[in-house]
Amino acid sequence: MAAFAFQRFRQGPGSCSWVPPEAAWSSSPSPFQVRRSVGVTFPNAAPVLIQVPALAETNLIGIARLTNSSGALLATLAPTGQLDTQEPVVGGRAIVTSVPAGIWKIQVEAPDGRRWNTVAAIDGNQQALVQMQ
Repeated sequence: MAAFAFQRFRQGPGSCSWVPPEAAWSSSPSPFQVRRSVGVTFPNAAPVLIQVPALAETNLIGIARLTNSSGALLATLAPTGQLDTQEPVVGGRAIVTSVPAGIWKIQVEAPDGRRWNTVAAIDGNQQALVQMQ
């Protein structure tokens, strides 16, 4: 799952192009028209490392999903331009690269039906480690 790091910017009226920083090597600029000044601020976000020792002992690939306090799934932008709402848990580990600050419910589901749930407070500034038992 890929996520783009955005910077705060302000653009006045006119035409401009924009390329997400991490995608600059593979994407062409996306043109758009700005009819009035636009200010965009994205929340601080940090990586979350999820560890599920019970899955590390198997060759099963689980799925991790994060939901916020309102019940909305965390969605990140994939390199294909699609939104991803889940992260594979391989070898008992997953890294969600950009999780906004807040309280997140984390659920991991294995293909054999086992589930792990926890709640984590993410500060959005430094990597968080979440170990699920």
